[in-house]
Amino acid sequence: MEVLPSSILSSIILASILKSGFIYCQSSDCYPQDFKALNGFHEQLDTPIDGWDGPLLACCKRIGVMCESSANTPSRVVGLILGNRRLKGEVADSLAGLDHLRVLNLSGNHLGGLFPAKLFQIQSLEVLDLSYNDFQGSFQDSLNLPSMKSFNISYNKFGGPLLVTVCHNTSYIQTLDLSSNNFQGQIPANIANCSSL
Repeated sequence: MEVLPSSILSSIILASILKSGFIYCQSSDCYPQDFKALNGFHEQLDTPIDGWDGPLLACCKRIGVMCESSANTPSRVVGLILGNRRLKGEVADSLAGLDHLRVLNLSGNHLGGLFPAKLFQIQSLEVLDLSYNDFQGSFQDSLNLPSMKSFNISYNKFGGPLLVTVCHNTSYIQTLDLSSNNFQGQIPANIANCSSL
């Protein structure tokens, strides 16, 4: 059986999630908490995001933002897909305010510093791709991602002991890529808890 690279598997999982109900929202409505979270994220970056400059746009009209709407309620941000956008700077913890977020893809940028621990607590998050950046630090004690299906933090500078705590509280995880970081120690036995890999 041929093994697919994790980037392809992540893309397949992302495509299936997108097919299951994400829409680009045409409404100008924006849930206030989501609006505040996106603005805080943008203000923290050293480089502007193309299409986010100028007048403050509604959440769902911004490049890379995917929303889901329901009758009589403002649209909620469910996807932030900003891979390979040449973004620089640090990620603001305001993104944790996107409490309906299912997909966060910041891969292939020049983002660095400590990745906010609050973002490893978003209960609805299914796809997290931080690969090919310069994030550092140890984060694993703060992981609580029960809905996670694809977790890719490869090619960063995360360090410390390799604790695969993402396998403790999810049975859904299908792809897990921790490669090319600065982790130390042995591969822990609890990785076997990720039974859907």
